[in-house]
Amino acid sequence: MLEAEKLNSEEAKNILVEWEIEQKRRRAIQVLIMGERYISRYLADYKIEIGKDFSDNPLTLTVKVYIPTPKEEKEEESEKVEEVSGG
Repeated sequence: MLEAEKLNSEEAKNILVEWEIEQKRRRAIQVLIMGERYISRYLADYKIEIGKDFSDNPLTLTVKVYIPTPKEEKEEESEKVEEVSGG
């Protein structure tokens, strides 16, 4: 095999490896976004903070879910009543 053919073969392998890594990265981001949506929909009545950083390795998705206390739930209900009554 000529030197040029070896070089082209190695370049092709490198391009393929980079492409595979990018595909894995995109799939992981897709799954993380689906997880974020799942959590937000199923815990719609909860206070949720979501932080994400998909710019580096590792990809990060941070989810904080605040469990409402009975006192907080009563306060929210009274705020809703005030909104409805025009208060």
